[in-house]
Amino acid sequence: MQEENLIESYYKAYYAKLDKRLSISVWGHFLFAIVFAAVHDTWSESLMVSVILIVSYYLAVYFYKGTILSQGIITFVHWGFASLYLYQMRGMYEMHFFYFLAATILVLYQSWFPQLPLSIMIFLHHVVLFIMHQTGAINGKEYLFNTEITIQILLLNLLVLSIHLVFCGWLGEYIKKLNIEVLTKTDSLEKQLKFVELDTKFAEQISQGNLKADFSPDPNDKLGTALAKMRDGLLEASQRDEILNYTNAGLAQISEIIRSQTTVKDLAESALNWLVNYTHTQQGYLFLHQSQGKESYLELISSFAFNRKKYFNKKILIGEGLVGQCFLEKETTRLLEIPEDYVYITSGIGEAPPRDILIVPVKTHQNVVGVLELASLQIYENHVISFIEKAAEAIATALLNIKIQENTQELLKQTQKQTEELRVREEELRQNMEELQTTQEELQRQKQEAEQITQKIEMREQIKREQLRKEYEIAQTQLKSQIQELTEKLRQAEKQLEQYKLN
Repeated sequence: MQEENLIESYYKAYYAKLDKRLSISVWGHFLFAIVFAAVHDTWSESLMVSVILIVSYYLAVYFYKGTILSQGIITFVHWGFASLYLYQMRGMYEMHFFYFLAATILVLYQSWFPQLPLSIMIFLHHVVLFIMHQTGAINGKEYLFNTEITIQILLLNLLVLSIHLVFCGWLGEYIKKLNIEVLTKTDSLEKQLKFVELDTKFAEQISQGNLKADFSPDPNDKLGTALAKMRDGLLEASQRDEILNYTNAGLAQISEIIRSQTTVKDLAESALNWLVNYTHTQQGYLFLHQSQGKESYLELISSFAFNRKKYFNKKILIGEGLVGQCFLEKETTRLLEIPEDYVYITSGIGEAPPRDILIVPVKTHQNVVGVLELASLQIYENHVISFIEKAAEAIATALLNIKIQENTQELLKQTQKQTEELRVREEELRQNMEELQTTQEELQRQKQEAEQITQKIEMREQIKREQLRKEYEIAQTQLKSQIQELTEKLRQAEKQLEQYKLN
């Protein structure tokens, strides 16, 4: 279509210029008409016909310039002058040259069309003259034509003229074909040069690192298309590198931050503050899963640009609202259509609703330890969302590690306390054993003393032996009972000591 438009516009301008330049031919024919008028004194006829033909030419040029109609009129003008010469010279055979000249001039139109009306007019002209000769209508009118036209002369003239006209028509079409080829190749070459110039400038932009330079290659510009594809590939690779660097640098920084924290509160505040700044977020909340008896809930432990209207109550039950539901589903929730009065981002000059809200589970290996909610005035890109999810996993891992450390410390304290209690109990048991041993020794000493007293009493008071024996037996019985009780207590104390040592 572009090639056809190019050819059409070219020939439209070409025909318009040719119509004007053929004025040289027209005025040249007029001079011939003046010269031939002097031969047989045909001034009146020559001037009248010449004026009519010249006026016709200029009417065609100014009103129908570059059209088929102007070509037809200009063809008529050249035929008219050639016919005028033939009449001026009384049918001189050599005047047929101007028919050949007219056909040759019309080759400049590079088309069959101008030759067709010329051929018809020449044919009709010769046929009319032939009929006039055959019927005698031309007799006595020597000023018109004094050479007899026979059938042989008619056919010969028409044959020669037809051959010339056919040749001129073919030559015009052939020249037009060659011209179109040259025009097409020239246009293609100009386009290619233009393409090369644009491609060179674009390549220079790429070499300077400007991968986002505006460039839309023509479908026929293969080099430009290849450069555009190369640019797109480089831009895609650059974007991938930027995303990878953004993610790796962010994970390295947040890992360094959370590694230096030793408490859950410090970790939550440091990680959240860094994350909202790194992702250009305006508002953020971090909830931690807590359990108290049978009750399980999410507690707000850190916030950035805290909105008291939204989270007046810092505890959210599991499954309650978007945050509680995110904890259950363990999947990221994204809100692009923010409900009215859900949350507002406030500043010193006013407040505005966010355009994007992310609710991300803080989890590791499907173990959810909390929920992270971020609100931004800008739309999060996909690689930023992916980074936030990875950062949430790092935070979850760090929180679990700190919880494990805290639990370990608590267990260690409990173990130390229990060890101290056991040591105290062991000391008490040792003291009890010493007391039991002292008591036993005291009883043994008392027993020995009682035996001595008994012996003295037996020796001194033989009279009262029987009574003393009974008293002694009674005392002995009581003493044995006490000894048995003490022995039993000692045995029980030894068993308790052995059992404590076994434990």
